Amino acid sequence: MTISSTVGLDSRLANPPSEEVISLLFKKVLPIIILGYIMNFIDRTNISMVKSDLQINLGIDAAAYGLGSGLFFVSYAFFQVPSNLIMHRIGARRTLGVLMAAWGLLSMGTAIIRNANDFYVMRLLLGLVESGFYPGVLYYLTRFFPHAQRARANAIFLMGAAIANIIGNPLAGLLVGMDGLAGLPGWKWLFLMEGLPSILLALAIFKLLPDRPTMAKWLPADAARALEAFIEQEDRAGSAFAGNSGWRDAMRDPQIFLSAATLFTVVVGTYGLGYFLPTIIKSYSASLTTVQVGLIAAIPYVFGGLSLWLVPRFVKPERTKAWMMGLIALVTVGLVTALVSEARLAGAVAPVVSVFGYCIAYAGTQTSQPLIVSNLSSRLSGAALAGGLAIVNMLGQLGGFVGPYIVGFVEGKTGVPSSGLWGVAVITTLGVLLAASMKVRIVVKTDGTSKPA
Repeated sequence: MTISSTVGLDSRLANPPSEEVISLLFKKVLPIIILGYIMNFIDRTNISMVKSDLQINLGIDAAAYGLGSGLFFVSYAFFQVPSNLIMHRIGARRTLGVLMAAWGLLSMGTAIIRNANDFYVMRLLLGLVESGFYPGVLYYLTRFFPHAQRARANAIFLMGAAIANIIGNPLAGLLVGMDGLAGLPGWKWLFLMEGLPSILLALAIFKLLPDRPTMAKWLPADAARALEAFIEQEDRAGSAFAGNSGWRDAMRDPQIFLSAATLFTVVVGTYGLGYFLPTIIKSYSASLTTVQVGLIAAIPYVFGGLSLWLVPRFVKPERTKAWMMGLIALVTVGLVTALVSEARLAGAVAPVVSVFGYCIAYAGTQTSQPLIVSNLSSRLSGAALAGGLAIVNMLGQLGGFVGPYIVGFVEGKTGVPSSGLWGVAVITTLGVLLAASMKVRIVVKTDGTSKPA
């Protein structure tokens, strides 16, 4: 992939935003969308904490659960492009606010499902309305943050997924513990109580989220106009440098689809592990309570959150490809470590080493994604950027169907919850090879000139 960094564009661009403006952007733009992503992720993954309840009460076995978990990503993938193009026309505030309210209602509606078919339909609908949030925010961040800050902004935004699981799994354990209150089983309380905050947050989005810098009341007018002008100029230079001056040029660029394929392998690891981790942990000891399972399952997400905070600080533009390959390789290393320890070690040591392996794997899935995504924004601009981000994310997020389906199918055949992760490890190894095939060219500034690094 050919990447033009802001470091290389500085010699051609005037008036970059000041450190004070950048600091203000991080403080004002990110918090509310991180909260949105936390709820987005909780409402899509909370089913992992009630897998056994769905099987006991509704007859949804491991294969059906894996299929339903994955079906979310079918509709999630294919609505991303139109959603992002709509957002490009009508703005983030209305687009994200409507989507958030809709997925909150559907999450609550999952409490009324009666069988596997209802489960499939609800997951497809939830995927449809959640689909526009993630790529929409990625595009939204490109309207506020210059290239030099985008990888960090993307990484901090993605911390929402880790935070969601850190708080979501233990919280789910507590909500399931409400079993019998008002005559409702605990799994229904989970969906009802975790869908409501998304609806309330949608109201805040409508009121607080500015569509662009010049609409932000907290940003001085002169600084906002200068920021928009700088980003527009930067985007034009970046897309011209990459040879992608328009939508058709971008769609003919094989490196963009290589990025999508690489992201696909990482997403297979993210959700193949994430949707089955509580079940895997429960298999370590029948005496573990739902709350204890939730607390242990949160540990890998703590590692993921910390890695998202730390890793972008060490990634140098000229080492982007090496970091990308290494971080994806960590996913395979972590999964293999966990699986071998479960098979070979005995006693209390096996679960400890296994959870440590899952920590490594999850950290790799989380830290590699912002590198893949942020690189794309250096090749595209305008509507092509909105659609291009959605295309890459659309194809990449199909891994969210493949991962849970593989793990659920293999568990149904073997009876071992983690056995399907061997297949996931093979796919993430392929991801390393795909990342190695990406053509990365960083332009750096040396004595006032630009040259390939």
